[in-house]
Amino acid sequence: MLHRDVDANPEVAQSLATDLGKAGIRIRFVSKGHADYYPMLQDPAHARAGAWDISAPAWTPDWFGNNGRAFLQPMFQTNDVRGTGNYGGYSNPRVDELIEAALSATDPDAASAAWHAVDLQVMEDVAIVPILVHAPTIPHIRGERVRNAVPMPTIDRWFELANLWLEGDRGS
Repeated sequence: MLHRDVDANPEVAQSLATDLGKAGIRIRFVSKGHADYYPMLQDPAHARAGAWDISAPAWTPDWFGNNGRAFLQPMFQTNDVRGTGNYGGYSNPRVDELIEAALSATDPDAASAAWHAVDLQVMEDVAIVPILVHAPTIPHIRGERVRNAVPMPTIDRWFELANLWLEGDRGS
């Protein structure tokens, strides 16, 4: 298991190893600093050579909502070249077709349906096992006029900006 050697990452790796051990899967740890971790994941040659089999990288969308291009495409479209965001080398021609359909759709509902189909197929293929391991470490501070401040579940200290609004001007 390739993991970062900083923050809570060693504990996350140990927790996963403990859980997998209950199923009879033994884990050997490959610990890397942050500067070496993602370059190792992003070079498919390392996985093909057996340098790592499993990892728990963080991937968070830049925004919530219609974000398939920034979230699903990099992780799941066939891309077996150095620098890829498809760390595990996942490849499914049907998913590639659905991604292309979503990207070329002119109707937002058609694009949304295609992205949803990608999501369903990826989960059916068990291409990843999504695990939320990040709990807020500080209070979510906001001004008294801020409304609908919904914390993003995967990023400490951030609010979903599309949902925020301010109560009317204090002078009115």
